[in-house]
Amino acid sequence: MKIQIEYFAIYRDLLGISSEELEVSDGLSIKELFLQKTDALMDRDELLESTVFAVNSDYEDCDYILKEGDEIVFIPPVSGG
Repeated sequence: MKIQIEYFAIYRDLLGISSEELEVSDGLSIKELFLQKTDALMDRDELLESTVFAVNSDYEDCDYILKEGDEIVFIPPVSGG
């Protein structure tokens, strides 16, 4: 199935792309997708804990199972005050 991923801020910098369309297997969760896409990053477990995910403009948790045509956004941790 095909999905679309948008990468914001630090993810765009770390992964070197702002978006991509992917062919993924059925039954893939957001967490599994995140771990696949961030495989080479040193602090990916910490990033996972503080990243928010949106699917089709709605916030979803890591256990959400992706569906054909979903648009996923990796929203990185925000700092400041």
